[in-house]
Amino acid sequence: MPQDLTSHAQRISLYHRLGDTENTYAALLDLFLVLGNKGLPLRKRLLQQTTSVITAENYGFLSNTLPTALVITCNTPLSHLSVLSLGRTREETIIRKTSDEQSQKKESPLLIVRDLLNSGQISQAQSILESALLAEPDNDDISDELLQIYRHTHDRSSCIQMLEKLSSSPLAGREKWIELMITLDQGSTESSFSA
Repeated sequence: MPQDLTSHAQRISLYHRLGDTENTYAALLDLFLVLGNKGLPLRKRLLQQTTSVITAENYGFLSNTLPTALVITCNTPLSHLSVLSLGRTREETIIRKTSDEQSQKKESPLLIVRDLLNSGQISQAQSILESALLAEPDNDDISDELLQIYRHTHDRSSCIQMLEKLSSSPLAGREKWIELMITLDQGSTESSFSA
């Protein structure tokens, strides 16, 4: 038994020195569970030594359990790193509402587009990029991605429409757009000769 207590104390000390909040709390929780209502001086001393590392909530929970035994079936503040806890938590909120600012943040159009392209949904990706470029005409990444779709699909008419819509905007990579138009024009001329 003394070796086990030494191991628990060493684990607490190690995580405390590392400044690891979660692991320090988990190690303390395991020690409190092992000792039950025994070893009050040791539990107090280790808890006091780690106050600078663990959260106020976890400190409050453990200090409230000092006079009584902490048992494995107790509801504890969340600690997935505890070896001995059954994982029953006092945390009552299962779903948390995110702030309005977080919920209004949209996923980057480029991430959405890359997912769509990976699943072969080129027209949907093109539509999203066109809308995104109209909103941010100076965005090089969106412009380049849309140009690649036009190049791949040989969609000269959509390319012309976008150039017309963005004629008075500071279009990112306007030279690349003109180059693509020339390339698409050459491709349509060559295909008409071969027909």
